[in-house]
Amino acid sequence: MSIRNKIFIGLIIGAVLPLALVVATIFPFHRNYLTERDVTLMGAASQNRAARTAAALKGESQETLQQIADQFPQLGQTTEVLIFSKDASGHFGLVTEPRYEAARQDPYEGMQALLTEALQDSDAHHATLPDQRGTPAVMVARRALGTDYAVIVKKDQEEVLQPHAVLRDYFLILSFIAIALSALLGLVLTRTVTGPLLRLSRTVATFNTDKPLRIEVDGNDEVASLARSFREMWERMKDYNKDLEHEVSERTSELAEAKRAMEGSNAILAAKLKEIEKLNAVMVGRETAMVEMKAELKKLKSKDEKSPPT
Repeated sequence: MSIRNKIFIGLIIGAVLPLALVVATIFPFHRNYLTERDVTLMGAASQNRAARTAAALKGESQETLQQIADQFPQLGQTTEVLIFSKDASGHFGLVTEPRYEAARQDPYEGMQALLTEALQDSDAHHATLPDQRGTPAVMVARRALGTDYAVIVKKDQEEVLQPHAVLRDYFLILSFIAIALSALLGLVLTRTVTGPLLRLSRTVATFNTDKPLRIEVDGNDEVASLARSFREMWERMKDYNKDLEHEVSERTSELAEAKRAMEGSNAILAAKLKEIEKLNAVMVGRETAMVEMKAELKKLKSKDEKSPPT
């Protein structure tokens, strides 16, 4: 992988990792904060409705249960109040007309466990459950003290988490912008940083050719310093090559002169050797003639000694 790609990928990762860290930490916290905030508000509304329900059942108030259920707390557009009573079998049935009509069979069956918990004490109990329409909703249930009635104040989960969705959309837009800026910055940096390195690499690659290029130095950064060092090294190498070629040329001339001198000496030695060979042949011939003469004289002398005197 080239340096340009490494820098580009590093910048993209450097932009994505903080965004992922934000998603992993802030988003769950923000989601829980919104849920807990609305649960607290609905808890206060359920306490008010539960007290009014208990007062109406005991005859201490002129309000009817339906009037209490129809007075929706100002907690959102999808807020609804449901009032349930417990029968002899322990099942909770709705005693008021709901704001939203049921869209499934046994629409309140999923709320039975929450209502049972609420009837055990005077505290608020909350859960996220499908309501009578099958829509997930945040619900807070509380007992009407002194009765077998329980009040549920609920709100659609989508509305509860609407600020979270808005924050998510803004975050996605900002993330896209951040990644795009990081990519743009990566392209600019890679061109700025690796461009001179690539030019230097291409120039250095011509050093082993017949027409090497001259290294151009621009700026005063580390890359320029490296290019300057390469150029100085190349200049020293060229000077060294010139000196070496000159020395080799001189040594070649000296060797050629020595060869010529040696060849001349060899010619002289060859001529003298021929003269010596001729002289040696003459000397050998004379010695042979002397030996033959001595042999003839010896034969004649021996003949003279053997012949009788007259």
